[in-house]
Amino acid sequence: LEDHLHGSGICLIEWPERIRAILPANRIEVSFEYIDDHRRRILLIPHGPDAVATIKQLAATVGSCEKNLV
Repeated sequence: LEDHLHGSGICLIEWPERIRAILPANRIEVSFEYIDDHRRRILLIPHGPDAVATIKQLAATVGSCEKNLV
């Protein structure tokens, strides 16, 4: 598991709180919040400077495509 956590790819983990002690310092947590039967809110929570930079880059990209998302 640790090879996957500290590799160069993407590793998705359900219930990460069970292994919080071994999670990398630089990571992005994804949380889904229930709004109603047809909508969810997706939260991206950065941990560490690399994660913050990645989310800023993603926000800039999504912002430039926002008109296509409606």
